[in-house]
Amino acid sequence: MPLDYARPGGRTTSVAISRLKATDSAVRIGPMIINLGGPAIPVLARVVDARQAMGETGARFDLVGMDARFTGRSTPLDCGWPASWSPRSAGATRRSFDRMVGLAQAAATGSAEPTPELDRALAGVLTGADSAFHSGQTAIQCADEAVPRDPEWYWRDLQARRAHHPLFGPLDRMISPCAFWPASPEQPPVRVHNDVPALIVNADGDVNATPELNQAMHRALSGSRLITLEGVRTHGVYLFQGAACVDDTVDAFDAITTDRPGILPAGDLTCARPGS
Repeated sequence: MPLDYARPGGRTTSVAISRLKATDSAVRIGPMIINLGGPAIPVLARVVDARQAMGETGARFDLVGMDARFTGRSTPLDCGWPASWSPRSAGATRRSFDRMVGLAQAAATGSAEPTPELDRALAGVLTGADSAFHSGQTAIQCADEAVPRDPEWYWRDLQARRAHHPLFGPLDRMISPCAFWPASPEQPPVRVHNDVPALIVNADGDVNATPELNQAMHRALSGSRLITLEGVRTHGVYLFQGAACVDDTVDAFDAITTDRPGILPAGDLTCARPGS
């Protein structure tokens, strides 16, 4: 496929895709795409696991896995970065913030002004064993949405939030290589707002997709239902926690046919942590 869709006759890249056919064509529903998020988490190796975990429901779908650009078995991308440029905290001082600005700039552009602070930051990171994964992950993130380019914007933002978020604020709001990325996103972010039936699953202790973010998605998808697993600090919920309340509801929604849509709960659903 084209590396750049604006230049279809130019350089190409490969994207690895697999399909595990439904085991019984008589009850086949259709294709289901497995996406593990991340970004940049390879999928192909987990399609068989998904089929087994989904049981009878999984057997009715053609399960499709795709390793996103630059990940897994797709054409790789490796910028030769230290393994752990991200996530790293801005720390408590302007000096520690400036060190991370230099590290982010070096990751994006391949060069930065040499300073003792940058030397110390570089000396603290690991070798490049995971460079390819972080390179692909960052390339995907920087293509999603444009971010502020001025390091001072991040410094002001951190100071405004530090009092309420003294520990994780400097980590979550820190500058990244996207601020120095040589290319801007080709398309604006996709804005979601419709009444298509959808099932959203989350844990109330998820620190990645927080409850506030899930509620916002729930409002944007006005025809959706929200399942919340209580008392669990995790990002993976369906099939990962052994919560029958969650798994059975998702399976019922997935068990659609040509003349019957998936079954949504009558309202939003709260599930207790297994064993509680």
